Amino acid sequence: VMTLLFNKIKPQGHWLHCDFYVHDQSPRWQQWLLKSMYYFFWFSTNLESRELQDFSSYFQKFPLSYKASRGFYGDMIRSYWYQKTGTVY
Repeated sequence: VMTLLFNKIKPQGHWLHCDFYVHDQSPRWQQWLLKSMYYFFWFSTNLESRELQDFSSYFQKFPLSYKASRGFYGDMIRSYWYQKTGTVY
């Protein structure tokens, strides 16, 4: 899916990635909130995933230039800004 999305970005276009980032060292309230959200979506939509994915390794496979990042809500939510620098077929 990421390859399809990447190929839709115009040359020198931008990709904004935003996701939750909760780890074992995160405050307990963030861990509890994330588990509650997973339970809710598992119960209401039959969500299969049980943990957050680390997308950084996926983004490294594409010709993207990292521009900036910012954390929100006690760094529980992180946004990353990339710019396309090449092509993938």
